[in-house]
Amino acid sequence: MRKSFYPKMAWSGISHNRKLYIPYFFTCIAMVMMFYIIDALSVSSVLVRIRGGETMQGMLNLGKWIIGLFTLIFLFYTNSFLNKRRSREYGLYNVLGMDKRNLAHIHFWETAIIAGIS
Repeated sequence: MRKSFYPKMAWSGISHNRKLYIPYFFTCIAMVMMFYIIDALSVSSVLVRIRGGETMQGMLNLGKWIIGLFTLIFLFYTNSFLNKRRSREYGLYNVLGMDKRNLAHIHFWETAIIAGIS
């Protein structure tokens, strides 16, 4: 199969299942925003100047890792929910001749598109 086939299939899967992907998309955006806001605050030079700022930076750095872990768990859970909802579509692709490797390529491109937009 052509290399451009998988991104096109992924984009059509996302656009046809908009109602499922819009909450997932906003969840990804919110999680990425929270992570980068905490990351920016943890390296802020303004915090060093205030009393207790070094302690606050340490706590924010710890919080950044906790939010990162929570983000990974939450996004994997949401992604598995999407896969369960689309099992009929994947079954149809399987009947039409796609094997698991082809479905994995499509799923990879869907994830990459959503991650890139987020």
